Amino acid sequence: RCTAVLESDDRQRVWGAYSTLVIKVYRPEVGLTLGMVNEQLTSLSRLHAALDGSIANGWTVSTPRPLYICDSPLALVMTAVPGNWDLKSGTGLDENLTPELLDSLGRALVTAMGKCWSRGKLHGDLGLQNILYDIQRMQLSFIDSGTRECCIVCNDITNPWSPAALELGHILRDLGTDVRDLAGSPIAWARRRRFTESALRAFLETFDTLEEKQQALDEIRICAQSHLSKVLEPSWSLRGLCRKPLTRFVEGRMDSI
Repeated sequence: RCTAVLESDDRQRVWGAYSTLVIKVYRPEVGLTLGMVNEQLTSLSRLHAALDGSIANGWTVSTPRPLYICDSPLALVMTAVPGNWDLKSGTGLDENLTPELLDSLGRALVTAMGKCWSRGKLHGDLGLQNILYDIQRMQLSFIDSGTRECCIVCNDITNPWSPAALELGHILRDLGTDVRDLAGSPIAWARRRRFTESALRAFLETFDTLEEKQQALDEIRICAQSHLSKVLEPSWSLRGLCRKPLTRFVEGRMDSI
């Protein structure tokens, strides 16, 4: 998919009360149907109703409001949200992203998304690239929500894993498989680790007993491993053989966190 921003030069309204819109256009080769995009609209509408305008650990939370689906070309029109950095880029480039702010953002993530998780709902594609922030305005935005069908692990109804474990496991998996720090980005790796650890601690604090905390942590680890197995699925090909040591490396990273 590709995303375009439509903004009025003179701040006049482009659509209803909005002067800025975001248009997500789906490429034909992706193979999405109109029904699938409708499901994404429903997911985004649910997320918007649950979180938009709420306060989480001092951060004002925003999510896009879906407005319209165009069937040719297949596209989803939605409102814009605040955020001058996404967490994936910001951890490598934003000099203002201090350890204290990373801790605050990790806790805000759990506080905000906890409202959805407690109702059995998922963001659907919760990754650092889909979390925007604006430090000066203390704004936190969640974008690009998906559906359970987008992920084989999350869509497996035979596993009674909680929504929180699934999505925190997804973030943990992403951190483990992000090996770009080996190419000279140790600061980005350290910042992403700090954020993830903060989110995990905040989530564990929602439980009363040590046994409950350990059970929740074990569940998150299992979910992360399950997500990992789908990304680094073994095979007898040369690529598959190369993935075996990478899998051990990633699992070691996740355990250290």
